[in-house]
Amino acid sequence: MTNSKPGIFLLLNTLLLLLSLHAPQSLAREEPASNEEKILTIQADSKKLTTAGVLYFIEDPLIQWSLPYLLNNNIPFQLYPKAVFNEGFTASGFWLKFTVQSQPGYGHEWLMEIDYPLLDVIDIFVLDEHQNLIHHEKMGDTLPFNSRRILHRNFILPLYFQTHHKQTVYLQVHSSSSLQVPVRLWEVNHFTSERSNEQYGLGLYYGMMLVMFLYNFFLWTSIRDADYLHYIAYIAAFSWIQLATSGLGYQFLWPGSSWFQQISIPFTIGLVGVFGST
Repeated sequence: MTNSKPGIFLLLNTLLLLLSLHAPQSLAREEPASNEEKILTIQADSKKLTTAGVLYFIEDPLIQWSLPYLLNNNIPFQLYPKAVFNEGFTASGFWLKFTVQSQPGYGHEWLMEIDYPLLDVIDIFVLDEHQNLIHHEKMGDTLPFNSRRILHRNFILPLYFQTHHKQTVYLQVHSSSSLQVPVRLWEVNHFTSERSNEQYGLGLYYGMMLVMFLYNFFLWTSIRDADYLHYIAYIAAFSWIQLATSGLGYQFLWPGSSWFQQISIPFTIGLVGVFGST
């Protein structure tokens, strides 16, 4: 009898081990798959929200689909698997959508921000829960900067929840630049505070670049060394490309020229390469 006890204990331990290995798998198989649409909810204490996990998409290779076509034919959207929509360089267009709802009685103005100022075309449709159009806005850096409702380097659209507590936002996007669409929702006061601090940081950065440019320029006027002239040109070209990619150049320096905005980045990349190699 005493010799059989270790065997019994070993058998019991083996059974417990097998149960512990298989139990999570069986529980996972029993969970039903959910096809319910994921919704972004604005709480009373919300300040900033992203569309990670609630953004749906569909590719439009020929850039020919309209919103009525998608709705009337029930074209299915897929949940985007990444935190931020980014398809790189592509000739295709994409339709994106997300649904956002606010708590009842919390009818506050929010701002939707697309934090990538190089997109060519963004067609935005805001629908209520009955698929009635609330607002339509067209944006992009192919349009004059002053045509924007909110004059900001990024693309900003107000969303109002006083009447419609649940809204679905559709975005049709395509671009000759990298197709990135980082969407954020901001409480208005929090957006003003955060972006004001960002403006101070950007001002400090470009101020330092200006000081470097002027310092080396005065050195060149005194010494007349060609190396300083090349370095001055490199600083200017590098600052220019930073202004173009950040959207600040389009906002403050050439807001009336969408054509110049389109060519400024490839042109300055070439200049940085030329002056950086000399």
